[in-house]
Parts: sequence; structure tokens; C-alpha cells
Amino acid sequence: MTERLNQVIAKNREEIVEAWYKRVEADAEIKKIPLSREERIDHLPLVLDELVRPMDSGKQVPSQSRSAADEHGKARRQQRYTISMLLEETRILHRVVADCMQQNLLLIDISNLIPDLIEVHDRMQQMLQYSLEAFLQNGAQRAA
Repeated sequence: MTERLNQVIAKNREEIVEAWYKRVEADAEIKKIPLSREERIDHLPLVLDELVRPMDSGKQVPSQSRSAADEHGKARRQQRYTISMLLEETRILHRVVADCMQQNLLLIDISNLIPDLIEVHDRMQQMLQYSLEAFLQNGAQRAA
């Protein structure tokens, strides 16, 4: 019995969070920002919720997910992250999800793998876009 990619991500949620956290904590640049574990990962479960939303539910990001991405961008700005750090966090998440997919490849419905990968990538990029917009808007308001 095979599963869609979003189902595999949902089943491996805790492992994805842990792998992402370890890799982010190992990044020399990001590590310069001293945050607790909770502060570092607080947004990630909401991002994963967006990624595991049924694949046929359309391209529109739900308002709750958009709000979470906005809050993430604002929080990272207050924590003194840089845009480069935000991009690196997302790159690491892409890698961790890809590693999860590779480890579970025999469970994944191959006939839907490419469309599911495209959808997961698009959703992750939308969330990053919303976070960056909030990050930049928050900085513009401070400068004014």
C-alpha cells in the first residue's frame, strides 16, 4: 500500500522537526543567534501543517498558514535574523523533507511523486515569500 508524499511527511513529522533542528543548530551563521529550542522551531509545525494539507485542495494558502508565515517573518526580524538566514532555514527544510522522502521511497505513490514534489515545493516557497514580506515590512516600519 502506497501513500502520497504529504501522508509520508505527516507520519514523519517529529523526525523532520528533529533533523531540521539539528541541521539549523549546526549552521555557524544561524547559531550566532542564541535561541531556545522552542524559539527556533516554533514556526515549523505550522509550516509542516501546510505541507501535509491534502494535495488536491488547491493552490490557495489558508489564511491561518499565511498568518503563521507572517508571524514567523516578524519574529525572525525581532530575533535579528538576516534574509540569508531565513533562506538557509528553508533550504535546510527542503533537504530534510527530501531525505525523508528518500528514506520512505518504497512507501510513496510513485505515480503522484512528481506532482506532489512540485506542490510541496510551491507551498514551501509561498510560506517563505510571506515570511520574507513580513520580515521586510517589519523592518521598514522600524526605519520610519
